[in-house]
Amino acid sequence: MASVTGQNHDFSCGSQRFPKRDTLMARISHVKRAKGSTPLSHLFSQALVSTQALATSPQARERFAAKVRNLPKGRDIQADFVPKKVVLAILLKDGEDLTPDTLFPFSQVTLATTARELESRYQIPIEVIGIEADAR
Repeated sequence: MASVTGQNHDFSCGSQRFPKRDTLMARISHVKRAKGSTPLSHLFSQALVSTQALATSPQARERFAAKVRNLPKGRDIQADFVPKKVVLAILLKDGEDLTPDTLFPFSQVTLATTARELESRYQIPIEVIGIEADAR
């Protein structure tokens, strides 16, 4: 199991800023190891589609709550669960530190687009954090 730690600075991509903050919010996390922009595009799409489903579909929320409850270390979450935040945890290029300068240019654009959609349509922010290479 990889431990996930945030950077000590805000992460910004274009005009979007993704602050590092620890809060006790209901959140959904998506984790990916990426050596290029393709896996990150998949990660951002997963985040967008799953959040849209949870925000708009009672049936998706009920199924999600049941799946979480039935996991080996599952827990009860409300059947009307909608995340308050989406966390994207990324192990970048053989453990390189995740910063605005190390994120692939195409990924910067798709991340900003995903964040704008979730913020403007659903008022759900994205937090981007790096996974330490030695935590693998």
